[in-house]
Amino acid sequence: MFDKTLTPDQLFERNAVFNKSGMRPDAQQNLVHLRKFIGQIASGKHPDYQLGSKQSIIAVGIDSLNYGFAKNNLTPDDLYCVSTIFPSTSSCCWIASITGKGPEESGVSGVVFYSEELESMYITHLDKVQQGKEWVAHPESDAKLPIGNWDSVFLDLNAMGYKTVCLDGFFAYKITRWSQGLHRHAQHVVKSSGAWLDILMGCDEMVDSLEKDLKDGIKRFVTGEPVFMWNLFNFDRYIHHRGFTDELGSAVRRMDSMFHEMAQQGHLVIVYADHGQTPHISVHSQGEEWDALHDSPQHRLPFGGAGRVRWSYPVAGHEDRVARELQDLVGENGVVVHRDELHKHGICNIGPRMQSQMGEIITLATGAQFPTADFKNTVIYEHGSITRDEMLVPVAVYRAAV
Repeated sequence: MFDKTLTPDQLFERNAVFNKSGMRPDAQQNLVHLRKFIGQIASGKHPDYQLGSKQSIIAVGIDSLNYGFAKNNLTPDDLYCVSTIFPSTSSCCWIASITGKGPEESGVSGVVFYSEELESMYITHLDKVQQGKEWVAHPESDAKLPIGNWDSVFLDLNAMGYKTVCLDGFFAYKITRWSQGLHRHAQHVVKSSGAWLDILMGCDEMVDSLEKDLKDGIKRFVTGEPVFMWNLFNFDRYIHHRGFTDELGSAVRRMDSMFHEMAQQGHLVIVYADHGQTPHISVHSQGEEWDALHDSPQHRLPFGGAGRVRWSYPVAGHEDRVARELQDLVGENGVVVHRDELHKHGICNIGPRMQSQMGEIITLATGAQFPTADFKNTVIYEHGSITRDEMLVPVAVYRAAV
């Protein structure tokens, strides 16, 4: 399972790809194994951890917190540096953390991908298909593209006799088959008290909401028998637009104090992130050139992906030409590869499902400047690709008082 002694440098070095401009997910020290990690603790089989006096495990997922920032602001009993999966986007990483499934198994290759079943581009976070420039609901998506019917850590702990609870702070504004699928096996799903659409840029307000939700959840559900509570907490939008600020650090340290207090009260607390973020520079002209290239006859479909990974669907026989044009566009800030190279380098398992969803040509950001969809130039941090700060994330454990 996870190794506490493995340093970020060691993890990066043993997984470096493309002349150390990025890294592949580690085979063992990987977010995809978090489900097993929690299961070991819950079953009493982990050699280092046991339930405390409250017989509870509280798991908090923090969207976008990279390892370095966590190390500087969290003081848990144990802090593990682990790699996330590829693509390093929430659409894939949250699934991996609680189901143990990568994109090939989960059926979600990213935010935007081609659905062979729906014969259209599909966007996970909206649960819609593309018609022209619009995203619209598909009347047969449930039957033709089933998403969300995943087994998960909730199912594991249900079988162990735990009361399982999802506190839905993250889902307050992401209600799709994807988000609902993450907690489908939780016995109790509790809506957050926070007005999340109004507080996504307010660090203190978000922490206030988390604290109230956790305390209310503990009061309601921790009554003597084993309990597992899971909450997704969203710093993602804040970091996209403001970065890793002192204000954010103060909020994370405040959360750290709260987690210590809960551990002292007898709750075992696990805190982790789905992916990190890295500095980003959006150039409007570059984005326009990207769109123009994909409007040409040598592309059979619009592009997919999200953030700092984008893929293209060239007409057969035009793959090499498309790759050259895209490499010229991104220059030293990116690497353009054929899809099968992701499998070759151990970045992603490319099986039949990924071959149908992901385009043949993949453009990976390795530097700060990259043609994302941010035409307003408001995003200063981004993610989705394979650089160190996107890929290395924390798993923190606050040991419960017995």
